[in-house]
Amino acid sequence: MVDGDWWYDARSGAYGRSGGACAGYARAVAGTLPRAGGPLRGDCSAGDTGVYVNDRRLDRREWDLWRSHVGAGTMSSPGRYVLDARGNLARELGGPVLANVDALKATYAGGHA
Repeated sequence: MVDGDWWYDARSGAYGRSGGACAGYARAVAGTLPRAGGPLRGDCSAGDTGVYVNDRRLDRREWDLWRSHVGAGTMSSPGRYVLDARGNLARELGGPVLANVDALKATYAGGHA
């Protein structure tokens, strides 16, 4: 990883530059690294929607990418979701798994969204 100011989601393995969208997923260490730098901040990636994944607010481009992979109906309106290291997406307050987003994670390979 290149030096700089980064955010890291210890629950899912997602990471990105501060103020930027997700750049990739650290699959091998997802869920195993300590929460370096403290809790994940909602504004760490400068999101502009009401859609949160593991407390991180998504921007419009990233939300559109998520919806194209999980189905527009699954994330059709603002809300709060959790994503685990296995790629399971669910509503934050509980309930069944809505989708598995391993295919979505693969689109971030090499830092491309």
